[in-house]
Amino acid sequence: MDERERPAFKLSIASKIVTVVERLEKRGYEFDRSNTLDIMSLFAELELFEKSTDLEETWCDDEEFVSKLKEIMVNSSLSLHDLIRLRPEEAAKQLKHKNYIELANKLSDLPESYQEACAVHLCEIISRGFFWPWALDAFYELQRYQLPILCCEMIIANLQNEDLYNICLYPDYWHPYFHRQKLVMALYEYLRAYIFMFECIRTYSQLTARWAQPSPGGVDDFTFGAVLAGQG
Repeated sequence: MDERERPAFKLSIASKIVTVVERLEKRGYEFDRSNTLDIMSLFAELELFEKSTDLEETWCDDEEFVSKLKEIMVNSSLSLHDLIRLRPEEAAKQLKHKNYIELANKLSDLPESYQEACAVHLCEIISRGFFWPWALDAFYELQRYQLPILCCEMIIANLQNEDLYNICLYPDYWHPYFHRQKLVMALYEYLRAYIFMFECIRTYSQLTARWAQPSPGGVDDFTFGAVLAGQG
């Protein structure tokens, strides 16, 4: 197996990349979208993105694996089992990047069939804070600032980091690291996303217009289903 394909390497390198980014920011370096995409492209090149959204459900079905997760301690008060259930922002409060580097050496204690999935899941947690703000800005720009920022946050909240990366790619689709085939796929996905956003905007406009009009007799006969059905 190539060194870059090993789960321990993936977790370790993801942690080191994010550490370097944070140190540069603390020293006053200001990233722009171009060099941010350069960094994000490393995650794609090294296959550090999580592909599945239901890994935790799969893990819960394997009692032996769950037991092993509970045995591996990330720090004095947090097990690996606890960690994979935390939201990224909560994990960031409890762990430092050196904890992940130390944890990388413990992945070999897990059943081999789960090591890769566990490593990329942890990579997802580590790097979420880096991908999120850039993707949010790009998404806000993508829909031409028509939706409130809170709505944008809700729409992309459950997306994985690879999806956030693709959102960041859209405004700069001539980026040199973005191959033609990936460009076509990204444009196709965002055409679908744009149609969805258009429907959100239309529904939002109908809702606000309907709420602004008092109902006859003081009784509100508005139904959300009617708006969605185009009857509002």
